Amino acid sequence: MVSTRAIDFQLCNSQGKAIAFSGGVAQICTAGSPDKTPTVYDINQAVIANPVALVRGRLYCEVPKAVGSVDIYMSTPTGHFVVLKGVVPGDRQEVRYDPLDLMSTWVIPFSISDSVANVEKDTGFDFVADQLGNAQQLDCTIELFRVCNIERRNVGDPLGIHIFYINRCSIGQRRQDR
Repeated sequence: MVSTRAIDFQLCNSQGKAIAFSGGVAQICTAGSPDKTPTVYDINQAVIANPVALVRGRLYCEVPKAVGSVDIYMSTPTGHFVVLKGVVPGDRQEVRYDPLDLMSTWVIPFSISDSVANVEKDTGFDFVADQLGNAQQLDCTIELFRVCNIERRNVGDPLGIHIFYINRCSIGQRRQDR
């Protein structure tokens, strides 16, 4: 049996009320790196996928005891994004954020070491249906887009770095990567 420590907390609004909706994932990364933590376990110490699915706004997973701290990149059930750096397993019971704040910056960790050469990469992070995004501050493929449940397809550059989804509901202009 592997010796592990638990990462276990509930997402809450800014007043401390639990956000108990379905959806959202959390990617557990090596502290200070976009590399995924090599092994993540469930409560029965079975290896699980990373990113880890949130259950009613709760993140529960276990990492090997040798892992001192991790960085957590989380898409929430409300379509917001939360980044937690230097999380020590067991150091918190809740994470608060404001679900009424309309602006949320998505920071998607990408590590080539977690990818297979010449294969498209699905990060596991999905936008909520009808969520609006504005990427004009970034140099990316999408200027302004609306996520819909119609056709989804990855777009990216020849190096295999892909920028989420573009679909028939795009309401902004698409430009070539620079």
